[in-house]
Amino acid sequence: MTKADKPDTDDPVARVQALAAEAAERARKNREMFPEMTKVIDMFKRAFGADQVRVIYVRENGHEMGTRLVDPPDRTMLIRDMAFSTPEPPKPSPRARKRKSP
Repeated sequence: MTKADKPDTDDPVARVQALAAEAAERARKNREMFPEMTKVIDMFKRAFGADQVRVIYVRENGHEMGTRLVDPPDRTMLIRDMAFSTPEPPKPSPRARKRKSP
């Protein structure tokens, strides 16, 4: 957005709309640059809640964004070291199988 394209800052509604449009465009570009990390982040947000997931650093396909922290190895987990699987549905208990329908 160029300076000429920016809305009048005296109009709070226009300013909020412009900020929302800028955020949406940043999100779209990030999803393009980091497609695999986007999948993982979306999975974490579904599992733990969007308000519980905060991405501070990401690197994929030669792109980097954020602040790379150097934590001690015993406190750091890399995505490449994680194993993901889909849990099997629970098996019915023996009691559930013994019940007869009327």
